[in-house]
Amino acid sequence: MRAIYIKDHIFFSGEMLSLGDESFHHLTKVIRIKNNENVLLLNGIGLKAIACIQNITKKEIVLKVESVTTCERLSNVQALVFAPKKDALDLMLKSACELGIETVYLYRGEFSQERLPEERRIQAILQSAVEQSNNPWMPNVVILESIEKMDPQNFEKILLLDLNESESSQFKINLKNKNLIVVGPEAGFSETERENMKKWGNAYFLNFPTPILRAPTALVAGLGWMYARA
Repeated sequence: MRAIYIKDHIFFSGEMLSLGDESFHHLTKVIRIKNNENVLLLNGIGLKAIACIQNITKKEIVLKVESVTTCERLSNVQALVFAPKKDALDLMLKSACELGIETVYLYRGEFSQERLPEERRIQAILQSAVEQSNNPWMPNVVILESIEKMDPQNFEKILLLDLNESESSQFKINLKNKNLIVVGPEAGFSETERENMKKWGNAYFLNFPTPILRAPTALVAGLGWMYARA
């Protein structure tokens, strides 16, 4: 079923909605949606609704909301991403949405090669990911000016993916609590960054027995490692 993201809208059964602009063009010209077809509406803050196409004009699509479901967030895992190259970061943002990350903190580390993307681009990437994955929750994105802005005490466990460090600590992850996964760019963390994070008392370094992982692969593998311990 085709999904449509309508930011922060509170759906209710029987509501009539109209869609124009980009959504209208995509649904009519690309998807070629027809009258009486059902679509899935997502608001990014936990609501999803089934709506039926009532009418399609030259400028808008009119829908009727048939049912509404409130969805609980399944995980409070958050991610600190030391920005990699543009294409890699795009893929990481999409993966974060698909895998249920609550908040993505973006930081331009010492080995990050590019500037952080503009808010408009970030939201466009996340909207696409929400619609493709049918995730009722849009991840929050926070731009960090300094790593010192991160308070490790806000998290129960912190998992740092690093080629130069490794710990075999075994522990359980409670997904209802806040946990953090930290992923560096392809060049890894600088010595200063690594030493600062070593001071986080609840942080665990992890190095997978693999060749060098691209940043998007590391994020997905690290999340899988955490979820397997839930």
